[in-house]
Amino acid sequence: RYIQDPLVHNRISVRLFFEAYRAGLWALEHSERLGLPLLLMHGTADGVTSPQASEEFFDKAGSNCTLKLWQGQYHELHNELIKDEVIGFCLNWIENYIFNRNKGEIND
Repeated sequence: RYIQDPLVHNRISVRLFFEAYRAGLWALEHSERLGLPLLLMHGTADGVTSPQASEEFFDKAGSNCTLKLWQGQYHELHNELIKDEVIGFCLNWIENYIFNRNKGEIND
């Protein structure tokens, strides 16, 4: 069904590419200004966006950022065969954030 979905394609407009690229550079330059906790997940085999850029963002972002690299996985983690594990990881991260916030350990 995924392959036959007319909304799934491998194209991007020139403008969208350059706007996304520019926004990515801005995010890398300003990652240390992160005000809220962020879960950043990336498949290491992603051929659409750069796992290395996610690692660079994480290295600069500080303690508010959690990075989870999914070995051998691709761009759409929620559509991978391990999607239940991916969603479980997200839910666990959210629950931990809420628990710690309720304990007063997170300032935002």
